Amino acid sequence: MMRGTVLFMIAFLMSGVVYAGGGPGRQADDGEDAYLRAQQLIAEAERDGLTELSLVNMGLSSLPPEIGNLTNLAKLDVSRNHLDSLPIEIAQLHHLRHLNLYFNEFEDFPTEILEFSNLGHLNLGTNHLVELPVEISNLQALGELVLGENQLSELPSTLWTLTNLKFLNLNENELTSLSVDVGQLVDLEILFLGHNNLTAIPAEIGQLANLEVLALRDNNLNDLPEGLTLSPATVHLDNNPLETIPPYIVDEGTSAIFQYLNDREQIRTHQLWTFAAISVAVLQIALIVIVVFRRRTRVKAKRNVYS
Repeated sequence: MMRGTVLFMIAFLMSGVVYAGGGPGRQADDGEDAYLRAQQLIAEAERDGLTELSLVNMGLSSLPPEIGNLTNLAKLDVSRNHLDSLPIEIAQLHHLRHLNLYFNEFEDFPTEILEFSNLGHLNLGTNHLVELPVEISNLQALGELVLGENQLSELPSTLWTLTNLKFLNLNENELTSLSVDVGQLVDLEILFLGHNNLTAIPAEIGQLANLEVLALRDNNLNDLPEGLTLSPATVHLDNNPLETIPPYIVDEGTSAIFQYLNDREQIRTHQLWTFAAISVAVLQIALIVIVVFRRRTRVKAKRNVYS
C-alpha cells in the first residue's frame, strides 16, 4: 500500500503539472480566494519551470495576468470556470500546444490565442460563441478543434484552410448548411455535426478519404448526396427525416440506408447507360434515314435531268 502511494506521488511530481480543481464532493473556490489561489499556482509553476498547468473548476471569473510569465508552458487547462475573456499577457505563451477553455462563458472568440502558431489542440466547447473570426486561419498547426455546444450559425470560409485538422467537433450548434470547402480537410478523421439544423451535406464530404467517423444525428437531413462512398460504419444518421428514402429503410438503420443508396446509385447508373445506348441507337437510325433520304433525293434529281 505504502509503495503504491510513493510511486503515485513520484509519478505526480514528475508529470510537471500543477493541478487545482474541484473534484467530486469538493466546492470550487469563490471570487477573490480563487483568484489568489490561481496566482499562487502560477507563481509555483513559474518557479519550477513547469510546462503544464491546470486551473480547472476553481470558480475563476478572470485569469491573472501573471499567466504570461509561464513562457515555457505547453499545456493550459482552465476549463469549468466562469471566464469570458483572457488577459492580453496570455499571448506571450508562444510554446503553447494545448489549450482547454471548455465550459466557460465566452461569447466572443478570444482573439489573444490567434497568435499561438504552435497550438495543436483547442477546446472551446460549451461556451456561448456566436461566430468565429476569419483570422482563425492563423492557427495552422491545429489538429484538434472542439467547438461543440455553442451558438454558431455560420462558419467562416477560412476555417476550411486548417488542413492539419484530424478532429473537428461542431456538435450542438445552430448550423443550417455546410460549405463545399469541407472537402479541403483531407486529413480529417473525425467530424461531429450532430444536433444542428442541417438540411443537406455537400457531396464534397465524400473527398475525405481518411474520415473514420461522421456524426450527423439529430439534424434535418432530407437526403444524402448521390455517390457518397463513406461506409455505414463511418456515418451516424439517427433522427433525421430523410424524406426521399422510404421510412421502412430508415427504420432499419444506417447500413440499410447505405445499401439503399448504393442500390439507387447502381439503378441510376444503369438507367444512364441505357439512356445513352438508346440515344446512340436513335442517332444511328437518324443518320441512316438522312443518308437514305439524301440518296433518294439525288436519284430523283438525276431522273428529272434525263427525263
